[in-house]
Amino acid sequence: MFYHLGHFSKFVPPGSRRIKVTSSNKTSLEFIGFVTPQSHTVMVVLNTKARNTTIRITDKKVGVITDTIPSHSIQTYIW
Repeated sequence: MFYHLGHFSKFVPPGSRRIKVTSSNKTSLEFIGFVTPQSHTVMVVLNTKARNTTIRITDKKVGVITDTIPSHSIQTYIW
């Protein structure tokens, strides 16, 4: 839990605002998004399952980000 909280304290600075993030498919991933005061988008994704999961993030600013999230891990994406 300490390392999970570290993702928020390190990558989501004070003054950030939460944004709506949705999934087009049913997923076991947990995720949340923010926009920082510097206009960066931050998305934190948690994989609680015992298997790797592929994620595809679509955003108007960057297009598509595809990645594999290892089992029982947390990943932070910034763009």
